[in-house]
Amino acid sequence: LTTAGAFSDDITGGPPDIFGNETLLGTDWTAPRVTSPTKIPIWVIQRDERYGVSMRELCVRVVPR
Repeated sequence: LTTAGAFSDDITGGPPDIFGNETLLGTDWTAPRVTSPTKIPIWVIQRDERYGVSMRELCVRVVPR
């Protein structure tokens, strides 16, 4: 989850789907265009097969090009 920018894939990981296709193990994040240095929070949520949840928050500083 993030407040700005875009992920190439919203959901990654997990078991193969019903057709046997492997799931993605990663995603790319594209930063938004900014006019001044901006801090963007990003939350990574990990779930396991036992319904356990772990969450990690980080902040990325995006500067204009």
